[in-house]
Amino acid sequence: MRFGAIGTGKMAGAIIAAGARSGALDAREAVIFDVDGARARELVSEVGVRAAASAGEVAGECEIIMLGVHPGEAGGALRGLDLRGRALISIVTGWGREALERDASGARVLRVMPNYPALFSQGMTVFAKGSTLGEGEAEFALRLFRSVGKVEWIDEGLINAAVGLSGSGPAYAFEFIEALSDGGVAKGLPRALATRLAAQTLLGAAIAVLEGGGKHPAQFKDDVASPGGTTIEALRALERGGFRSAVIEAVIASAEKADRLA
Repeated sequence: MRFGAIGTGKMAGAIIAAGARSGALDAREAVIFDVDGARARELVSEVGVRAAASAGEVAGECEIIMLGVHPGEAGGALRGLDLRGRALISIVTGWGREALERDASGARVLRVMPNYPALFSQGMTVFAKGSTLGEGEAEFALRLFRSVGKVEWIDEGLINAAVGLSGSGPAYAFEFIEALSDGGVAKGLPRALATRLAAQTLLGAAIAVLEGGGKHPAQFKDDVASPGGTTIEALRALERGGFRSAVIEAVIASAEKADRLA
């Protein structure tokens, strides 16, 4: 199955490059198109894919096509394309399967939501259940997105909730890392050292949760927070600042924005 891509921004480009490096796709047979020719040329130089002159050329040559444009550009990108008998993998925020099937008439569709750490092969991608891809096409999609991290299947109706959590979540984590670093600097740590300490601390905590045998995050928190100690005092300060509530509201706000984009 020949792979093509319409849109080669940071996320789509990272997926294509990782797929080529891992062998999930054959770069020599892959065809890409982006209205920004410079982006496409960068990917051609990096992994050896071929740049097409139009989206129609990609649609005409490829059996599996990834749509990786901005939400406001998706309708225009699909308009006029003959995608009958093609498999369309969409990473476009807000575009549900029904809308994709309407605008990509005749295509088999899989809706996918990756996140920013995919650029570093540590992504968290969700696939919408109810995909109309064939078995071999779905297996290809899994190989491709596992080349940039982990994959979970979820109900289509929960995709925007995942947008609010794992899609936007890296930005919340970056804010937290910066805030931790600021606190360290305020107490005398050099900035670069404070940032390394903060980032590694979050990485270690995440690994503990993922590899902790299903242990609830609150149990890990209690392991760290000794009675009458420094950590419980810090947690008290976070509660006074509304930390947990602010994070919950951030996830909800992002998800509701994705609902409106739909």
